[in-house]
Amino acid sequence: MVSDNLAYNPFGVNALAVLNFKSFVIFGRTGLTQLFNQDNSPIRVTPVNLGIGFSF
Repeated sequence: MVSDNLAYNPFGVNALAVLNFKSFVIFGRTGLTQLFNQDNSPIRVTPVNLGIGFSF
């Protein structure tokens, strides 16, 4: 079921970190703001991404 009232926070502030070892890259991003609007939702979620990459 799809809802029109998701209480999603459309704006966010993020922190990004990148480590580079020659051609190998590790990166991470975390949200400094909550994913959902806390006035309308009791759910507390912070987005986090981790990844690896290779440069050629």
